[in-house]
Amino acid sequence: MYLGERGSDAILQEHFGLGRNSGSAEQIERDLNLLSIIDKLPSLDPFLLRERLIREGLGIDDHYFRMSSNETQKIKDDIIREFQPLVKVAFDERDDTKRLTQLIINKMWLATDMSVLGPLLKALELEPENASEVFFAWKGFVYYKLLMRRLSGNFATFLVSLENAQPVSIPTAKAGDEINMLRPRIVSSLKQEYDLATAQIEMYNHAYRHEMIRLSRPRQFTQFLGRAGYQFERLGASVVGIEHAQTTWRRRFGMSKTVLVSANDLLEMLRDFDDGLPT
Repeated sequence: MYLGERGSDAILQEHFGLGRNSGSAEQIERDLNLLSIIDKLPSLDPFLLRERLIREGLGIDDHYFRMSSNETQKIKDDIIREFQPLVKVAFDERDDTKRLTQLIINKMWLATDMSVLGPLLKALELEPENASEVFFAWKGFVYYKLLMRRLSGNFATFLVSLENAQPVSIPTAKAGDEINMLRPRIVSSLKQEYDLATAQIEMYNHAYRHEMIRLSRPRQFTQFLGRAGYQFERLGASVVGIEHAQTTWRRRFGMSKTVLVSANDLLEMLRDFDDGLPT
């Protein structure tokens, strides 16, 4: 079942007791809204999910997110550093630019008070009614960009380990054939998603850092922001697929380039990786 498809309300009612005609109307509406919000995110990453729910005004206990306040603050600080050059460009004619910078960045982060962000919205050619969604997508894109940077350091080692892993105790010829079919396809898909993500990030860096900040030419960056929702979702799909495969493999085998693994375990992981990749 896919959320929002024909008959999904009836299925939710039948199997989970969750329907628009059951229980408290307000509570049911909240639960369905929560499912819709989750459905629109590229992943259930705790940082982005938490930020999205806060933005939507849904109070969720922080214990569900399994992130310390230090982890959350570090991610936030890294993303804020990405915003700072733009704020300085947009407000460079103000005498109190330094004081304004932190205020504006906080407003961008919350994306609730568009009146204060007037000069910034003008510089970015953004309509106030669209700005909140654009800022969230930009925030999400930068988050995945930072995550991709962390993954890049060990990506080549991970691929070598995956390609060279030796399956042992192959139960049937069919299982061996499936491993031989899945593994090269997954390696190829991982490389493709890595290249796609890298190209997206390079395009963004050029549009933002070079064109917008260095040369004060906003056209390319405003075009990026015009498709920020798509860019966020596409980059997220690539990075999440890579992260899941790489993290799962590393937890199991560390940084070893020579891996012996039972055929059943390898096959289970390959199927899992295949499901998690968008291509």
